[in-house]
Amino acid sequence: MHKRKITTDVPSVDRELSALQLDREMLLEVVKFGDRQRALCSSNHPKGFDLVEMNAWTARGLRDQFCSQKWVKSEHKNQPGIENPELKVRVVPCNFDQHCGSLSRDPTNVSIKGSASKKNAICNGTGWLFDPDPYSKIDNESGFNTWILGTYFCRDSFKLYAELSFPDGFENGQYTTYAHRIILMSGFDPSAELKIDDGRDGPTDFVDIPVLRK
Repeated sequence: MHKRKITTDVPSVDRELSALQLDREMLLEVVKFGDRQRALCSSNHPKGFDLVEMNAWTARGLRDQFCSQKWVKSEHKNQPGIENPELKVRVVPCNFDQHCGSLSRDPTNVSIKGSASKKNAICNGTGWLFDPDPYSKIDNESGFNTWILGTYFCRDSFKLYAELSFPDGFENGQYTTYAHRIILMSGFDPSAELKIDDGRDGPTDFVDIPVLRK
């Protein structure tokens, strides 16, 4: 049986993403971009709308960052994302649960997925039976293998998590196992990048304001 792999250290992450013709910093910006749009949702929005926003804007972020000569837009079976015709690799976003980025337990999708996601996982899993290299397996139906850009925002700690994962197990509408997980973000605080300009760093001038007396 193939050993599950989780990659966490930055040099290895960069190396493995490079083999997929992806870039860690660009993927991080994609996740942050999606989360900034999610953060605009309030309790007055319909329940679950924040997840819809996160998924849709992350898909757009993938396209904004990567679509060029190597990557093109993908809507395979109504799953928005990107695909690389040369490598036969597809990347689609997904809202993961609280185990996203965890080293002790595999995450799964928050929303129940359908036949397209099941097909992705089955084809990915079948590939492991014959080839230990995740970048060379072929889905006989589409010719592509699918990686999932999983994201999760914790409302209790206000931390953001993300990983690029290769699912090979699917049951009852949810991903169950992964052949390979590349951890991108484990507890990032989005507010740390917010800058408030209060004028304290700039020069201070005294302004005379005339006062009219009656």
